[in-house]
Amino acid sequence: MNIVKYLARYAHLVAIDNSRILSVENDNVNFLWKNYKNHGLTKPMQLPAQEFIQCFLLHILPKGFCKIRYYGIFASRNRTALLAQCRTAIGLPVVASKYKGLSWQQILLKACGVNVLQCPACLIGKMKTILVMENFRGPPETNANNVL
Repeated sequence: MNIVKYLARYAHLVAIDNSRILSVENDNVNFLWKNYKNHGLTKPMQLPAQEFIQCFLLHILPKGFCKIRYYGIFASRNRTALLAQCRTAIGLPVVASKYKGLSWQQILLKACGVNVLQCPACLIGKMKTILVMENFRGPPETNANNVL
């Protein structure tokens, strides 16, 4: 159980929590950091704002990289079945989704209060699908002068 809690915290947190930022004054950021060489003792540190932002940006994943939560039990392909197994293994009841059987439009309305089927201009009429374009690709280039 402890390993699941640890991994959950690791997979979903950002580089620094707001509670660790003490103040931002005179182009300096004061924050708390853990010194793991000294048994995890928490100490305050002050950095120029630009240097703080550069350090923070080092923790943003490059394009094409995925966070850990998209693999293993959190992979889209197996998420529902594996999370149900995990809940059963730790003694929690399996909960049915409140969105099961609803269309994406109904889910958006229920979750966010946004009705995509309502006309945005008059707010009375209903939008109607007239064409669904699947696997649409633009026309091929016919101009021989275009060089990729």
